[in-house]
Amino acid sequence: MSLTGGKAVAVLSIDPGTGAVTAAPTVTLEDRYGMLRGASAGPDGLLWVSTVNKSGNEPGPNDDRVIRIQFPAGGGGFD
Repeated sequence: MSLTGGKAVAVLSIDPGTGAVTAAPTVTLEDRYGMLRGASAGPDGLLWVSTVNKSGNEPGPNDDRVIRIQFPAGGGGFD
């Protein structure tokens, strides 16, 4: 789940059998990419996250973009 105002991603551990959340969320990627809008697991096994950083009329290097991120192994944080 992306946290736009918090500029972070919350990673949840989910039981595949029941769909229940099994642990408290881990907040990661905080302030690394700016404001984040949406996050989804992609068909390539990566986490796809969109940003919402555009401010002004001229495009800049940190404006809205889509970032692919490796999921953490074993429930740890992102590198």
